Amino acid sequence: MKTLLLALSLSFLLFSCSDKSVLLPQIAISGETDIQNHTEVWVFYKEEEGKISADLNKNNTVTSTNWIINIDKRLPLSEVIPVFQFIKAKRSKKSIHRVEGMKDYLSYSNTLDEKIAVFPINDIQYLLLSKSEIDKINKDKICDYAIRFSSEIININNQEFRKKSWNKHLLENLESECVQLQFNSKLSYQEFLEYRLSVSKFLPKGVKIETTEYIYKE
Repeated sequence: MKTLLLALSLSFLLFSCSDKSVLLPQIAISGETDIQNHTEVWVFYKEEEGKISADLNKNNTVTSTNWIINIDKRLPLSEVIPVFQFIKAKRSKKSIHRVEGMKDYLSYSNTLDEKIAVFPINDIQYLLLSKSEIDKINKDKICDYAIRFSSEIININNQEFRKKSWNKHLLENLESECVQLQFNSKLSYQEFLEYRLSVSKFLPKGVKIETTEYIYKE
């Protein structure tokens, strides 16, 4: 039985697998640290002839274990979403080795506590859509609030805020049963996960995040 490593020296942020390495996102937010019975899935940063792509190690997805997904922070979100979708499909596939109750987690370096932490994604579905498709969804008003993230601008119900003003005060007074999250596909994985974890931290208690999260192409 394997247990997730609890501590991490900040001077060592590369997780190695064979002759490759993954540079984890660094985020100052606490999270789960003790995950037993897990295997690790590696998603490497690959660049060839100026093209960046996600290089997924598919052989470590043992269906009888929890999966800790280690993704290089430099990858664009557009390359990461197909990885999420592959993992979701693999997890739901029927198998004689499948064990019910196993979960999927995203790993990151928690610089606040100097530990490796994880974020569960079992209940989240990711859809990659065009911006016009997202705009149509917003007109249907699934939730009272839609929060759209890009590298420099956060848009909350069409009100724009600069990234530097992003903090708990923008969310702590939201009066809503749920919020919908939308992410620009050009975000780096570091930016995406930092935004996503901060939403979970800043949202008032009782406000739910819609289980489908949208990634839009401009």
